[in-house]
Amino acid sequence: MKVSTGIYSVDKSSVSFLKGLKAALFTEGLITDYICEPLQKVNGTDLETIKKNVAELKQQIIQVL
Repeated sequence: MKVSTGIYSVDKSSVSFLKGLKAALFTEGLITDYICEPLQKVNGTDLETIKKNVAELKQQIIQVL
């Protein structure tokens, strides 16, 4: 649920899953932030939220391992 709410649902558009997934991968340096039209990448505020949430999730995973 934390992945869903912290990454996939931050952007409130109908394609929030795709945009959230791409933004999370971008914050980790795995892909570019390019997204094909007519879609638009997440805005700066949402990107920062996703970046913070990814960092928190990584810390939680590290603690479990």
